[in-house]
Amino acid sequence: MKQRHNILLLLTLVLCGTIGCSSPPDLVINTYEYANGTTSGLIQADPEETLDAVKAATADVHVTIYDIQKSDDPRTYKVLAEEEDGRNITITIKQNAPDVTRLSVKVGFLGDKKKNDVLFERIADRLGLEPKALD
Repeated sequence: MKQRHNILLLLTLVLCGTIGCSSPPDLVINTYEYANGTTSGLIQADPEETLDAVKAATADVHVTIYDIQKSDDPRTYKVLAEEEDGRNITITIKQNAPDVTRLSVKVGFLGDKKKNDVLFERIADRLGLEPKALD
């Protein structure tokens, strides 16, 4: 039964990636994972709400934002920040579907899983969300 469920989920994700969907399956929203130095996931919020949460969350953990770059197609923000110790942080906010945003966090040049995850969770908390780690 579990194998069948996994196959259906995989098929749904492949079809959404190939032909597009109005929104991703509920199973992947408000989840995140760490890969290649970056913590990323889909959250139930629009990009502007997410940007406000990023500003609040970075202030909570004493991180200084020094640049916010905006792109209109799709609605995307790249937030460049710095920790107190000088390590760079890159946070990317990209609209994935209406009210669904892909949030990515990378602390340092190679990434720092623990700090990435803490900041991702803090941002989600500011949005009133409780994301689940997939890894």
